[in-house]
Amino acid sequence: MGYVTNSRDGIARLKARAEPNLAELALLVRRFVRSNAPEAREIFFDGPYAFSMIYNAGPQYAQSFAYIAVYKKCVNLGFAQGTMLPDPHRVMTGTGRLMRHVRISGPADLERRGLVELLDAAVTLAANSGVAYERVSKR
Repeated sequence: MGYVTNSRDGIARLKARAEPNLAELALLVRRFVRSNAPEAREIFFDGPYAFSMIYNAGPQYAQSFAYIAVYKKCVNLGFAQGTMLPDPHRVMTGTGRLMRHVRISGPADLERRGLVELLDAAVTLAANSGVAYERVSKR
């Protein structure tokens, strides 16, 4: 358990820990995140309740923008500052103070309307270290 910064080791741990279909789904979500945020820093975390891939827009913890959590029965694409993001298509769920997530049940869920825009807004927000989205969205 713990943090892994090497992609090869992180993927190996994911495959060893998760059900094969969930591991494959998590890797599809990983490709989605990495293709839409290619400059993101990626960290793997093998925790007690979930295996996670965490994405940062910079070196600071406050610059985390997304995570993929692989549980025993599901995969979530989460947003560290989800409550600060625009979600006009209402794809996020959750009741946390800051975090929100999207449950990913299959590849079609990655085609949801507004998901790419949500990820882009999350990267922008995190890159500005949590500055209110309204101030940074007018690039």
